Amino acid sequence: KKHDRKPRKRKYAVEIMVTDLHLGKVGFDERTLTLNWSLEESANVYHQVIKDAVDRIGTENIDHFVLPTGNDLLNIDSGNNATTKGTPPMTGEFWGTLFRYAKEMLVYSIDELATIAPVHVYFVPGNHDNDSTFSLGEVVSAWYRNDKRVIVHNEANKRQYHEWGECAILYDHLDFKFSDAHKLFSTSAPHLVAKKYKAIHGGHRHKTQRNTILDLTMRDEVNGIDVEICPALSPTDRWHWKNLYIGNLRRSKTFVWDKDHGCKQELYFNL
Repeated sequence: KKHDRKPRKRKYAVEIMVTDLHLGKVGFDERTLTLNWSLEESANVYHQVIKDAVDRIGTENIDHFVLPTGNDLLNIDSGNNATTKGTPPMTGEFWGTLFRYAKEMLVYSIDELATIAPVHVYFVPGNHDNDSTFSLGEVVSAWYRNDKRVIVHNEANKRQYHEWGECAILYDHLDFKFSDAHKLFSTSAPHLVAKKYKAIHGGHRHKTQRNTILDLTMRDEVNGIDVEICPALSPTDRWHWKNLYIGNLRRSKTFVWDKDHGCKQELYFNL
């Protein structure tokens, strides 16, 4: 006698992509010119993103989390109150305060996620926080050295790769020439070229943009590789406002990946 069997419910990898948080930025509302990006508000928004993703997907559907971080998590990179290349942005806190706050924010978030499913944490250096991101990655790696639920990826190479089944995601701050992007998988990670579903995810431009590498057409792919600049949650600061880099939607994205069938869903969190 044949027994009726319910199809096995598939589980997904959940990639929570928060880029360009810029902790310490002196941000303000473009309409009222009131300041609105304290460390507490930044962390609160970060935690909201994570809670929103888990609530919408459901804990029973998650195989593991992918949490890329860095990507200009900090607004400055040293006690000199400057970015990695020495640019002095307006920053409302000392570097040491920002570094410690970022560590505590990440540990709290990783602990919450790890109670649900394993967490892969990728540290991706940005143009504001290159050295700080690597140092932060070493601290978090040591913190979880005896916790098998948390896998920290903090390579000296600025690019990181997450591999799962037929899926491969490359993380980079995307501050290189887009004409070179097609080379990344074939030269940096040739073992991943055969994956059916490949993506390059980064930040830097504070907006949602998919790029065909050559002509800047929105929402496209290149030779089967999705290339996407992901949006940012941080508000405008004085320099961006003065130079009219304004009006971008403040949001983040979460990607839901199937091991065999690639990205199945994209979820926005909007401010």
